[in-house]
Amino acid sequence: MTSRVSQDPAPKATDLAQIVSEGLNCLGVFLCGPALRSLRAEVPALVRQWNDDCAPLFAKLDLAAARGDTAAFRSALGRISALTSGGFDPDDAARLGELRGAIRALMTALRVPLPVLSPADAKVCELHGAACPVLAAARG
Repeated sequence: MTSRVSQDPAPKATDLAQIVSEGLNCLGVFLCGPALRSLRAEVPALVRQWNDDCAPLFAKLDLAAARGDTAAFRSALGRISALTSGGFDPDDAARLGELRGAIRALMTALRVPLPVLSPADAKVCELHGAACPVLAAARG
């Protein structure tokens, strides 16, 4: 009889949760207009972090096991990569709009709940609306 040594999946799950969290935070900056404006100088580093560290690991996610929408996820991931490869100019309103759409599609495919915002609230912040914590912190 052979014995099986089971490996504890907790460290791998913890690493995966951390990279998913970091990746979603990185992408969330592009949805939160106030955060994007305050972190403008860090956009190149955020794009590099996404492309070098997060995107490759996101590509390996098993969405079928998480009941995510694999086709929509892969499509959104490809769009994000295409829009950010070679850098990203946050002042290019058209590309920023495309990137935000791809990020929302990726989050939706991952089943990350996104708020339904009125057009006025979305104009303030596409991630948080008028309740944006960046704006609240700026108000003091």
